[in-house]
Amino acid sequence: MTTEYNLANLNTYLKKVISSVSGIKNKEKVISRIVSLLDEASQIVDLSLSDLLDGLDFQPNNYQVEKFEAFLAELRSIFWLSHFGFTEIAPLPKKKKSKNPDFKAKINNKNVVVEVFCLTKKHQQKRDSRLGVFINSYEKLEKSFAANIQKVKKGQISSIDSEVKLLICVVNSDPISRLNTKEDFISILTKVHLSLDLDKSYSLGVLTGLMNFLQES
Repeated sequence: MTTEYNLANLNTYLKKVISSVSGIKNKEKVISRIVSLLDEASQIVDLSLSDLLDGLDFQPNNYQVEKFEAFLAELRSIFWLSHFGFTEIAPLPKKKKSKNPDFKAKINNKNVVVEVFCLTKKHQQKRDSRLGVFINSYEKLEKSFAANIQKVKKGQISSIDSEVKLLICVVNSDPISRLNTKEDFISILTKVHLSLDLDKSYSLGVLTGLMNFLQES
């Protein structure tokens, strides 16, 4: 049984949770943008707003910023998947007794299961105490990716029979996003794939730029 959600539920939630998010200049504009993006995502996955929110594990009474970031990570992943040519994208509601991956989809006529994990702003690196600037650490980032991917792999992904298993890391940390290029992330994910000895069915992706995503006009 799914829960019925509507714009009133959504707007009430967004107003409360966004008030706790730092770095957002025009909160009303951001709320409007999220609602608009949910409408676009509904069309991509061919679901009503209520069913989409249920599939994204929307929790209107949970105002933790990290939970909000995880919700946005899954929403953004719909656009990421669509951009890269995935079709039949379907968010899977969470079940109490059996854990689903976040999405199922298809690409090149192959069945795909997708799991999204999020490096939230809360856990971003701190400024160097002496220099007062952010210092990049490929080693720490690689370890963080590897730990999260290993956790997901041991969970709902490993037991599923699918031709492609895609793990998307959503990076919300501004310093990590700014200090690393596309080539840096590709290099790090390649090393992680090798270090974890993932088989050919596993693919890794990365998605950055939370604040730009929220505040684009």
